[in-house]
Amino acid sequence: MSYVLSAVAVLVVAIVLMMLVNLNRSRQRTRAATVDEPVMLEARGVTARIFVDASVLAGPAAGKINRAQADLVLTGARLLIATHHGRLLELDANNGGSVRCTGPGRLVIEGERRRVGGPSKVRVEILTSDAELWASTAQQAIGSSRSALAG
Repeated sequence: MSYVLSAVAVLVVAIVLMMLVNLNRSRQRTRAATVDEPVMLEARGVTARIFVDASVLAGPAAGKINRAQADLVLTGARLLIATHHGRLLELDANNGGSVRCTGPGRLVIEGERRRVGGPSKVRVEILTSDAELWASTAQQAIGSSRSALAG
């Protein structure tokens, strides 16, 4: 009987720890996506596949499909993508990239992330029902000649 109680106690502790880790990640993601500007579009906690060409310390690894929950925030001047690692990508008129809808509900965002070792290319794939809206609105808001809308 004591083995059963021990197993249940370990299971409860593991579940509580997982919940605390998820709560902490959510808080970090929300903090990284906070802006002082009016928000045009916002998506919280969407599942994202992240590809980078150079590994980021304590962040996404190069050569792997990195999956994470992401927050997307589009203001009149920039598009932010934040994960529990912090701000993953920020596109604006000076730091343009590509925001496009590649299929029904499939949003692909590409750009360069500035880092100490030099810039690295980042590609984020998101499945969302309003991908077309995100792509067209981001194209208008960022206004960069390097931004592209394909659909």
